[in-house]
Amino acid sequence: MALNDSILLLTDEMEPGGVARHVADIANGLVERGIVPVVAASDGPFRSRLRAEVEFIDLPLFSGLDRRKRLLGFLGSYRMLARVIRQKNIRLVHSHKRYTDILGRMLARRRSLPHVSTCHNTFATLKQFSVFGDVTIACSKSAEQMLITDFRIRPEKLVQIYSGIHPFREFTGDEKKRVRQELHIAEGKKIVASVGQLIASKDRSALICAIGNLQKRRRLDNIIFTILGDGEQKETLNQLVKQEGVRESVIFLPGTYSVEALFNVADFMVLSSKQEGLPYVLLEAASLGKPHIATDVGGVSEFVSHEETGLLVPHGSPGQLADGIARLLNNGAEAIDLGRKAKEKFDHQFTFDRFIGRMVQFYEQYLQGR
Repeated sequence: MALNDSILLLTDEMEPGGVARHVADIANGLVERGIVPVVAASDGPFRSRLRAEVEFIDLPLFSGLDRRKRLLGFLGSYRMLARVIRQKNIRLVHSHKRYTDILGRMLARRRSLPHVSTCHNTFATLKQFSVFGDVTIACSKSAEQMLITDFRIRPEKLVQIYSGIHPFREFTGDEKKRVRQELHIAEGKKIVASVGQLIASKDRSALICAIGNLQKRRRLDNIIFTILGDGEQKETLNQLVKQEGVRESVIFLPGTYSVEALFNVADFMVLSSKQEGLPYVLLEAASLGKPHIATDVGGVSEFVSHEETGLLVPHGSPGQLADGIARLLNNGAEAIDLGRKAKEKFDHQFTFDRFIGRMVQFYEQYLQGR
């Protein structure tokens, strides 16, 4: 089986998030190497990240305005993709989320096709609904170990591949001024950024409580915390900002706002998650020489080495998160040094070419082995 046979990349949706970004990156990287995949998902803003050569199939996975997954959407998507596989001569199905892992497995079994899945996170819930491919790609060593320990997947059925990205562009001084004006943040104010969906696993409530903790220790007049993302917890988090009395110090930005622009003007970043794989934001910040204060969960410590490429704190501990933020606010030279070392690690291990090269190598070896 040749690698130029069609590959179906399958995920739930193209809403802003790490998995949709990952799928788009693989698709675009394959195109750069002369391989044109098909991407199937429910439509969303991140569809615009796909190169024009990539064929996109809009799946009816969600029903109604509440965008909840329902059986009819699953069945409709199954029928649609069965036709696509036949018409496009698909030779490999690569699924990327729990719901579409099930869909991908059913389609692959029906057509006797190889099925690859990617595990993007570590998790402890809904394990009974987790279905994996004939081979599973783990986004981090921690995810790989979870699959072996908790799901009894044999090591020979696993491969660990780190994601990689094109580095963010460093803005000129005038561009940075424009971003600050757009965000209504005065020159001279420090900016601390947090990027990710407003969902329980990202635990932005811990960050907001940490900001409240900081306010009890010091004035926050010269600091702005920007929280970028969309999700079900937006209203709850807005209420928590009011309860903590930090409304003047926190700005919420929509998930469609440019992460590249925000990271260019931020001094450093905060990741407060209680569950992660190896999030893109760590790499994005590092590509600009900016460090993260991050909770030590999942594969985070595989990039953030404490006091070397960033700072690590336990999850669910707003006090220690506040300590880390205060440390870098009080010591700009340390933040710069951590960011420099993070960039060195990014340049050495987490580039886009390295990532796509590993993916293509995996596809080739797997298909040849079959």
